[in-house]
Amino acid sequence: MASKSSANGVLTFVGVITLIIGTVFFIVGTCILVSDIKFMQNAEQTDAVISDIITYRDSDGDHRHTVFVTYTVDDVEYESSINEYSTSMKIGKHITVYYDTDNPKEVKTGSKLLPILFMSLGGIFIIVSGGMLGSVLKKNSRRKRLITEGERLTGTIKNVTVNTSIRVNGKCPYKADVEVIDSFSGETYLFSTGNVYLDISQYEGQQVDVYVDRQDRSRYYVDVDGMTERYMSENNIHDYR
Repeated sequence: MASKSSANGVLTFVGVITLIIGTVFFIVGTCILVSDIKFMQNAEQTDAVISDIITYRDSDGDHRHTVFVTYTVDDVEYESSINEYSTSMKIGKHITVYYDTDNPKEVKTGSKLLPILFMSLGGIFIIVSGGMLGSVLKKNSRRKRLITEGERLTGTIKNVTVNTSIRVNGKCPYKADVEVIDSFSGETYLFSTGNVYLDISQYEGQQVDVYVDRQDRSRYYVDVDGMTERYMSENNIHDYR
């Protein structure tokens, strides 16, 4: 199991950000859907012709398209842009549109693709974030149980390496072995700090507490947080970053 300051902190941060993004997407999709439903309650259907398609690049360099259509309402011809584009749309093509009877220049295709897309993406982000945050809660619960009910062993930080297979915001985590020698039997037990987003290379050779399940030592928690706090206290280091 990794320490709280390692994977859990990063996972919590990513989970919260993912939850916020998902919630925003879902709310935007819901607002668009509600707006479309209200619009359709006072809309009439008519035939329209695609009169122009303007292609441009947005600030990210992606291609965007604005589609204009012409249609007639009560013998008056209108031209308006619509909220949809597909590769099948060509200038001169006939499509069905819906216009606001109180304001015929306001027109939509009646498609629910955009709000459904936003809501689906939002739902996916929310589900993923729920899994992340649920994992953090589960690990925190297990960590607290091991600290309060488990056996505390004293280990030594060994073999600190950088895990280059993982990168978060351009930063790779550190990982170290922890060696515990049973003072009674002389047996050696090896544990791992897991991925730690803190440079622990300076702590190689330092002692660290390892809390293990009394029935199953493969269930453990390496208290990297406690080790770093103790090291800073003993060396009169006050880090307010």
